[in-house]
Amino acid sequence: MPIPAGSRHLQTLLVIALAFLVDMPESLQLRPSPDKRLPETLYTRIASQAFLEPPGLRTLNPQQISLARLGRDLFFDTRFSANQQISCATCHSPALGFTDGQPTGQGLATGDRNTPALFNLRLQTWFFWDGRSTSLIDQVLQPLQHPGEHGLSYARIALRFLHNYGAQLQDTLVQNLVPDEARDIQVAIQVLSDLDEVDAQPHSPEASEQLPQSVAIYSVATLDSYKLQKDLISQAARLSLSPQDYLGQRIEDRIRQRQPAIKEWYEQFNKLTSEQRQAIHLINQWIARALASYVEQLISSPAPFDRFVSQLKSASRPEEAFTADFGNSEWRGFQHFINQGCANCHHGFNFSDGQFHNIGLANRNDHLDLGRIEGLMKLKQFANACQSESNSEACRELFYTDLNSQESVGAFKTPSLRNLSLTAPYMHDGRFATLDEVLDHYFDLPPTPAVGHRDESIQTFALDQEARSELKSFLKSLDAQVSALLDTQVASAK
Repeated sequence: MPIPAGSRHLQTLLVIALAFLVDMPESLQLRPSPDKRLPETLYTRIASQAFLEPPGLRTLNPQQISLARLGRDLFFDTRFSANQQISCATCHSPALGFTDGQPTGQGLATGDRNTPALFNLRLQTWFFWDGRSTSLIDQVLQPLQHPGEHGLSYARIALRFLHNYGAQLQDTLVQNLVPDEARDIQVAIQVLSDLDEVDAQPHSPEASEQLPQSVAIYSVATLDSYKLQKDLISQAARLSLSPQDYLGQRIEDRIRQRQPAIKEWYEQFNKLTSEQRQAIHLINQWIARALASYVEQLISSPAPFDRFVSQLKSASRPEEAFTADFGNSEWRGFQHFINQGCANCHHGFNFSDGQFHNIGLANRNDHLDLGRIEGLMKLKQFANACQSESNSEACRELFYTDLNSQESVGAFKTPSLRNLSLTAPYMHDGRFATLDEVLDHYFDLPPTPAVGHRDESIQTFALDQEARSELKSFLKSLDAQVSALLDTQVASAK
C-alpha cells in the first residue's frame, strides 16, 4: 500500500522553510535572489534532511511478494489487449525507466499525453497526469479498458485472466490469504468456470456535476490560442450552446471516451447473473491488487546524490562526502536548484510534491487539455474514488476540493526528477525532447500559458552558462541503474 504522503511532504517543506529562516542573515530572510548564496550550512541541512528515503519504502510482506510475482507476469503479458500485441511493458519499458521514449503513449491508438514513469509510485497520492485516480488499485485497470490503450472489456479481463492464470492464482496466491478471502476466490472461479470469454461492461455512473460555469468561462477566456478559441466559439454556436457549456460538454465527452462505449457490451453485462457479475468484480479486484503490488516494487536504486547524502551525515563539511560521481559541480548545482525555487515543487525522496501546477507551458498544436480540472471532474463524477482500498489522504483532500478553483486549470502533476536520462521526452505532452529544452523553458518563460495562469511560485531562472551546466550536472546525479530497481529483488525472492 502507498506510504502516507501528507505528513512526509509537510515535514519536507518545514525542513526547507526552517533552513531558510533559522540562523539566517536578516538580509537573506526573504526568498534568495539568484545572485546570492546562502550559508553553506543551510544547503547542507536541506540536502541531509529534505530528500531522504522514507522508512519502510523497500519493505515487503509475503502476500505483497506473492502478488507482485503474479503482477509481474501480467505486466509483460500481451494477451491482455484486444489485438494481443500490447502489454503494460509496451509503454512502460524497464530499459527506459518504465516509460516508452515517445512524446505520447502508443497503444491501440496514439494518446495525447506522455507516458509517466512507474518507479517510486508507493510515494504517490494521485495517479495519472491529471490525478484522476486516488490509488494504484484503481489506476491499473483503467489502461486495460481504455479503447486507445489495451481495449478490453471489464468482463474479458477477468475471464482471460482465469483461463490463463487460474491455476497460478490458486496455487501461489490462495495459500497466502486468510481463509475467507481464499474461499471467496475459489467460489468466484467456480462460478465463472463454464463462462466463455465475453465482452461485457458495467455502465459508468452518470455525471452528477458539470464543469462549473466560472471555471468554464475562465478557461475559454484564458485560451492562448486564438484559433482554438475561435473554433470553440463557432462550434458552440452551431449547437446553440454558450462557449462555456460547449467546453464543459467536450470535457465530459473526453472523460467518457476513456471507457468503452459499446452498447452491446453493456447489454451483455446485464445478461450475466448477479453471481457472475460479482465474481467478475472480485477477480478484477485481485488482478488490480497483483498489478499494483508489482508496480509498488519499482523503487529507484540509490543514485549518486543519495550516496553523497548518506556520507554527508558523518562529514564535517560537504567536500568530505564527495564521491567519484558527485563532486563540486553537482554540489553547486544543488545550490542553484534550491536558489531557483525548484524545491518548491520538487522535494522529498522522489523529488516531487505529487501535486498539480500550471508551469506556464505555451500553446502547442492548438490542443486543448485542461489538466487537473479534468481529473477532478472524473473523480467527482465517474470513479468510485474513495473505496476501502483508496488512498485516505487523497480522499480527504478530494472531499474538500472546490471544483470552482481556477488553480486547477492547465495544471499537471509534478513529475519525479529521478532518472531523467532515461525518461525523455518530458512534460505531460512530451513536448521537450531533451533536458536542455526543459531548462530553456524555465530560463525564458512564455508570457502566457496555453490556458489558465502560471503558478506564481515559478519564476524565470537567472543563471549564467556555467551555473546552468552545474544545475544540469546535479539533475543527472539523480540517475540510477535500471537493473538495480527493486524489480530484480522480486525475481530473486522466489
